[in-house]
Formats: sequence, C-alpha cells, structure tokens
Amino acid sequence: MVFQQHLVNKCSPLLISVFSPLRHCANVAATTQKAAHSPPPPFSLKTMDEFDEDAAAMAQRPMPKWEKAGLRIERNCAENQIFLNIVQEIVDKFGWDNSAHDYDMWKKAFGPNFSMFFVLDQNRLPMGCISMALYPQVAHWSMFYVRDPYHGHQLGRALARRALEFAGDRPVFGYAVPEMWHKYEEEYAFHHYLDWRLWSFGAKCADVRPERLDHDSSVELKDWHEASFDKLLLFDRQQTVGIDRSAYLREALRLPQSAAKVAVCRETGDVVGMCQARHLLGDRLGISLFYANSASVASALLRAVLLQFAGPDPSTKFDSFIYKTPSTNTESVRLFRQLVQNGPVERRLFYPQFSRYSLPFPGHRIYSIGDEHVSLI
Repeated sequence: MVFQQHLVNKCSPLLISVFSPLRHCANVAATTQKAAHSPPPPFSLKTMDEFDEDAAAMAQRPMPKWEKAGLRIERNCAENQIFLNIVQEIVDKFGWDNSAHDYDMWKKAFGPNFSMFFVLDQNRLPMGCISMALYPQVAHWSMFYVRDPYHGHQLGRALARRALEFAGDRPVFGYAVPEMWHKYEEEYAFHHYLDWRLWSFGAKCADVRPERLDHDSSVELKDWHEASFDKLLLFDRQQTVGIDRSAYLREALRLPQSAAKVAVCRETGDVVGMCQARHLLGDRLGISLFYANSASVASALLRAVLLQFAGPDPSTKFDSFIYKTPSTNTESVRLFRQLVQNGPVERRLFYPQFSRYSLPFPGHRIYSIGDEHVSLI
C-alpha cells in the first residue's frame, strides 16, 4: 500500500500534464458546438395548414406571360356580347361560318358537355378563345384563336390544355386550317386523318340562282318539323357512323334566321336527305347540315331551301354564299358549280384531324357540313 501510494504520488503530475490538454480540447469542442447551428431534427412538428403552405410554395411555377399581362381565362361567359366581339374579328379575318346565335345554341344543345374558354383582359374584352363539344364517342374542338398582340404569350398552350382536359379520354376531332394542322399533329398528337379534306367554297350571291338546280319527283320535301324526328335521326346516324346528335339537331334546326327541309322517299317513307340554310355573320348565306343519299335528292333539297330562305335572287338579302363540302364528293362540287355557274369562286382548305383514332365519316353523302365548330360533319 505504501508503494502504491508512492507510485500515485509520483505519477500524478505526469497524468495531469497528459490529460489536461485533452480536457481543454473537449471544452473547446463543446463551446464551438454551442456556437454553431444545431442540425435539423429527423422530423418536425407542423400543423396541416403549414404543410399545405409548404406544398403550395414548392408547387409554385413561374407566372406565364399572359398572366403577367393581366389576362385570365374564363369558361362559358354569361355575356353573349363577349362571344360576338371575338367571333366578329375571327369572321373578318378568316371567313369562318359563324352565326350570331351560335354560342347560345351550343350551350343549350350540349349543356355541361360544352365549354368555350375565353381569354379576358381587365375590361372583360376577349383576347382569345377555344371551344370543345362532347359527344359520347368523340369531342369536337374549334374556335381556337389568339389575338395578334398576345402571340408569344403562351396563351395557345394554356387554352389547349384546358380544352383537352375537358375532353377527357375521348378522341378529339377538328378542322385545321393549313397553317395549323402540322402544329396540332406535333404538339397535340392529332395524327389521324379522314380520306377527304374539307373545301369551303365562297361565291357572290349575285351569281347564285336556285332555279338552275333540278327537281326530284321520287321524294317529298317537308319542313324539318313536319317529318318524323326519329326517322331523321336514323338518317343522320348514317353520316355520323352511329353517333347520336339528337340534342344538337333539335337546337341547330331551330336556329334563328335559318330554314331547313327534309327529303322523304315517296315509296318507303324514309328520310333520305336534309338541308339547312343559315344567315351568317357578315351578311352571308351558308348551307349546313346538307346530306343526301343521291345527287338528285341533294339538288332538289338545295333548290327548295334556297328558294324558301333567300328567294330566286339571294343577292337581295345576302352578299356572299358559303358551301363546305368534302373534297371527294364530286357530285357535290358539280352541284355547287351548277348553282353558281360562271361566277368567281373562292376556295379554302381545311384538314379533318383526330387524336387517337379517326372515325370514317362518309364523304360521298355529305354535301355541306353543319357549322364547322361543334357539329362534327
């Protein structure tokens, strides 16, 4: 014990000299750690509102140029004047086949299955638009337009995104102008086409003479509401490859400033043709919903509708005449030339395009399509 105590006494100064620097280092490290920021805990306690705020902050995206410009997108504006403001500009620039009554009719016909998205400025003036009408098997988009001052503001993509979201998983169909079909194909996967193009013919009403067209004694011509609507729908489905357009037809055939007739076969009582004339914006006379099983029935229908709605000289009521026919229907083209004869003719070209897959609308029975925006054909 004496020896051990002696050894401890002898070594204590040495142990103190060895461990004192280590104790000093530990003290310094502790002081440094207190001065530094503490590491984050493995989890944090937050309210759900705080988590929602964090998620919203993480999801923030750069504001697109159109939003920075004070524009906003609104669906199915209540004011018809907003539609008239933008559609008049479109008609003046591109000659589209719009009536002043289209917007109200589309909303009535399709109800919740119709959307027209308008781009509005702070004064609720329209700067762009797009429309989408839903059928069970397909969606029809149109009215895709952005005013020149807002090109390059990412508005086209914003409008298309809303319209395509509204269409859901349906294939989407539309008539593309030559400047746009390639963009629709590349950006929106509109890879599928019909075996015909749409020709929109325009002529001066001073050159239109309905008496040049022929009668057909095999059919009885009736105002559309005098014929069986069920038989009219059966005939319509031959052109639409089975798609039910009953809600659309009920409203379209009642369109103000229009007249429509149906051809009924005297032998069978079946509907074998229909045709509508409409007053279009710009004092234009348009032919719509014009389908027939034969060229002779088509001639008789067009003659009767024009005489009833526009008279023997349509130029007393209208300035120009619009007729929109599939490029493969040579009988329809011949009928138009017979009606107009030697007058000058303007022709516009449209591409019928589908996403996902196409539907084989029969061009040989379509003489002049309905409005090119929601009617499919």
